[in-house]
Amino acid sequence: MAVEEDLFAGLDEIGWGRMRHAYGSAAEVPGLLRDLIDPDPAVRESALDGIYGAVHHQGDVYPCTVAAIPFLVRIAERPDLPGRAGVVELLAGVGSAAPAADALAAALESTTRRALPHTDADAHLPWVIEWPRELPTVSPALRALSGAGDPRALPMLAWALDREPMPRDAGSLVIGFGPRAAPLMPLLLRRLRDLPADDPHDDRRDSVVRALGAIGPAAAEALPDLFGGPVTPAVLVALAAIVAVAGRCLDDDSEYAWRDAAGPLAELGQATKSQCTRLRRLARRKDPYGWLVLSAAHALWRITGDPAPALPVLERVWTTNVHTRRRVAVLWAELGPVAADSVPLLTAELGRLRRHNAREDGYSTAQVTEDERLLDHCRAALTAVGGVGLVRLGRESS
Repeated sequence: MAVEEDLFAGLDEIGWGRMRHAYGSAAEVPGLLRDLIDPDPAVRESALDGIYGAVHHQGDVYPCTVAAIPFLVRIAERPDLPGRAGVVELLAGVGSAAPAADALAAALESTTRRALPHTDADAHLPWVIEWPRELPTVSPALRALSGAGDPRALPMLAWALDREPMPRDAGSLVIGFGPRAAPLMPLLLRRLRDLPADDPHDDRRDSVVRALGAIGPAAAEALPDLFGGPVTPAVLVALAAIVAVAGRCLDDDSEYAWRDAAGPLAELGQATKSQCTRLRRLARRKDPYGWLVLSAAHALWRITGDPAPALPVLERVWTTNVHTRRRVAVLWAELGPVAADSVPLLTAELGRLRRHNAREDGYSTAQVTEDERLLDHCRAALTAVGGVGLVRLGRESS
């Protein structure tokens, strides 16, 4: 009795009879709320059905739905109560989003038992539910928070994606976040490479592919893996999505959107005539930092196979922005002998005593790593463009 008085304090002071739900008066709502924590599972199930059927009918939200939220939140905050898991999922579905979503996220973030057997899941609030002879699944609570598009679900989904074995529905829940899921790219790429692609009963890899397609141009680095693996319907859809979004980005008025578009088109190696025209214009723009014109020139080279638009851009940005040099050196190596004019610049870089990324106001170990990578790329570029005899000199100088 004390528990009920605490949970439902003020419940009977609300004018439920003056409110309505999908089928009439909301006078029955207090009884439904109390039955949600009844010891009898059949009573709890009937109460939950009643709320979904009338108080939250087909996703609708009524005044009585909003008035019920504080009491649902109190139940969600009590892990010892029967029926709590169903209440948590109901809360997330109400969507009239912030108290319910906050309570759901807080409960999930505070749990210490992130994965539980299905027999224990109802009494606790895990992120993942384990099944005896099947793959694990994401819990209803985390599924609900993800379905609401709440960004607090992303770290939890990252944990699920990284788990062995990966839950069956973890990848599909990422899809709804679209470009906001870009921070999960390293995990999605790893799963793209290690999940089985030839098991008709395991669709986890296809769900990862669909998540990559939903991310859009930011998923461009996945294109080589998508092309290199089995071409399933999901792969075709993802490729079309990434490239279509890239095409739309070219029509945007944002420099960041243009750069986002150039990457996928470069990886794909294909573009429409109008897209190539747009890339040529971008490669000729005034760009004080060089990143945009470099991205456009790279894409043009990959798409057309013509080095002419890229060569002057590479030399210009090499001088304009020292931080572009690793990427420029990689492209010179890719271009080969046609980039022979880069030999003096590469040789000078290998002979510098003070490195390109040295700062007056501090240092970090990352600077050393980045510089070593640049030197390796410079040596590779010298070899590729025909300055082979200078590579040994470059090693001795550095």
